[in-house]
Amino acid sequence: MSLQVFREEYTECLLSRFWEQWAGLGVFAAGTAPEVNADQLVAVIDPEALLLASWELGRMDPRLYDEVLSWLVSHGEAINLQRLGNLARRQPELDRSLLGAPAAWLLKISGDSRWKRLAGISRPERPAAFFLDPHGQPLPGWGEQDPAFQRAGWLRGPVHLRDLNTGISTKSAATLWLRLRYLFGLNIRADVIVYLLTHDSAHPSELSRGVHYSQPSLFRVCQEMESSGLVHSFRQGNQRRYQLKSEHWQTFLRTGPVRWVNWAARLRFHQYMWRFLYGRDWTGVSTYLQASELRAALQESLRIGGILELPAEFQSVFDLPGEAFLTPATSRLRDFAME
Repeated sequence: MSLQVFREEYTECLLSRFWEQWAGLGVFAAGTAPEVNADQLVAVIDPEALLLASWELGRMDPRLYDEVLSWLVSHGEAINLQRLGNLARRQPELDRSLLGAPAAWLLKISGDSRWKRLAGISRPERPAAFFLDPHGQPLPGWGEQDPAFQRAGWLRGPVHLRDLNTGISTKSAATLWLRLRYLFGLNIRADVIVYLLTHDSAHPSELSRGVHYSQPSLFRVCQEMESSGLVHSFRQGNQRRYQLKSEHWQTFLRTGPVRWVNWAARLRFHQYMWRFLYGRDWTGVSTYLQASELRAALQESLRIGGILELPAEFQSVFDLPGEAFLTPATSRLRDFAME
């Protein structure tokens, strides 16, 4: 399959995954929310990683984009902007105005001053159409333009809030991250608890790679949490590792077991690949060259994304030579977008 065709299919898979996760957080998406039982082993949703990816790829789905903005008006207080900024800084190739435009809009609509730290970022170029069609071409914006987006260098019509959000589920384990923030506050502790609930134990260096705060800050927080008697530590070699009894917390939180997925790393990987696929016109490019460039992009995205949990069958496609690499690689990339 040509990369020109594949990129549209790949984008559709990613947007479908985004819809599913946002529906799990309460965004209105008829027929999209997965059926989740309280005791089902599901992956906890990472709100900042999902938001960062949605603010970039959501340009290809205006309905998703505006539903997310509507959700943020109601639940934006649960978004940790420090962590969102930490994740953005790990993507130096990300256009920062894609954060500045919605942040400026949210600052105006919600009055939440926390968005001010992002709201001043704008594009240095002439204003451009914000939304894109499936081919990656700008969708012209006619009529009235939203002033917050226009100041950031983007042209789009006014946002119309529909207020159809269903609220954050208190039964689904997938919403655990946000539920803990509402319970314990918007701080590192809630994020540390999420990680410890999904791992047998952790060293602050592992926590740093998972929740994306500095290792010294996490070490200090873990020490303070241990003083509560609810978080325990033990030595393993020259490391001090921290743990908690997940079964006690599951009873307290009235939720089932939850599975950890490093969504920050995984979605960074997908954002990099999406930019690569839409970075040029693949029409007329030989199959051999497409395969060669895809192989190089995948290797680079795996390196910068810190992806460690790729299935073995994905890794095995790198053994295929030349043109034989293209079809299996795109097939596996598509599947990985839906996992």
